[in-house]
Amino acid sequence: MRRIHSSTGEHWHAGLRKLFADDWRGALESIKAADRLQPEFPDLRRLMAEAEDKINNPPPRPFPWGWAVGGVAAVSLVVLGVATKRRVRANRLRTSAADIVRLREDGTPPLVLDVRDGLLYRASPYRLPDALRLDPWQMEHDLAALGLEPGRPLVTYCSSEGERVSAEVARRLQALGYTDVRVLRGGLAAWAGAGLPLESKAPGG
Repeated sequence: MRRIHSSTGEHWHAGLRKLFADDWRGALESIKAADRLQPEFPDLRRLMAEAEDKINNPPPRPFPWGWAVGGVAAVSLVVLGVATKRRVRANRLRTSAADIVRLREDGTPPLVLDVRDGLLYRASPYRLPDALRLDPWQMEHDLAALGLEPGRPLVTYCSSEGERVSAEVARRLQALGYTDVRVLRGGLAAWAGAGLPLESKAPGG
């Protein structure tokens, strides 16, 4: 019975481990090292031939579902985090009709800005009491005409229940340096729905 030298056995076992791990090139190197030490073992030649065949004709690898699922989950978490951050930031800007009434009663009324889309604004006969018109499409021009101080508390409102226009105007105002800006939650509809008074305005004005 042939005796296997210890160094040969180490290379042999290393080659087998790499072969089972699909490291064909690493397996071939280890098996060749063992064969150089004891070339008389036919099993080593068979393993070398198998490793060479795998290198030249690699078997198809299964689709990495684990990595794919993990990648999708990671992207989903990032998207969810961004959406949550935006929602939290948007909610911090929102204020209710009751809050505006309370501030007015406390003697610290914010300046209310009507930022409804031009067509809706001109078609509506009403606005919030003492509201100033700020056209969202010519905001910088209207701001200059109104002469608003950057530290003045402001509340924007529009017709949309989602406050799409008023929220966008509020963000633009903040970018321009207005530090205390809020958005009326629910817009004009929420104010009227709370039974609060409206003010008539000139048609188209």
